[in-house]
Amino acid sequence: MEQFPRHDIEAILTNDLGLAAEVVKRGRLLTTGALESFDLVTLVSLIEVRFAVEIASSAIIPANFDSVDSMAALVANLRNRR
Repeated sequence: MEQFPRHDIEAILTNDLGLAAEVVKRGRLLTTGALESFDLVTLVSLIEVRFAVEIASSAIIPANFDSVDSMAALVANLRNRR
C-alpha cells in the first residue's frame, strides 16, 4: 500500500477534523463514535479533493472508513480503477 495516502489521511483526520493522533492510530473511528456522521461527510469530501477520486455513496460504509488503513485501501482501489 502506498505510504502517502495513509499519511495524508492521518493529516486530514488530525488537522482538518481535529481528532487526536492516538485516536486515529487506534482505529475503529466509526464504531467507537470518534467519527460522527457530519465528520464522515466532511472526510469523504476532503478525501475526494485531496486524491482526485470520486467515492460512490455505496462505498460509504463503516468497513471503508473505520481506520486509516481501510481508507487508504479505498483510495488505492479508486486510483487503480482510473
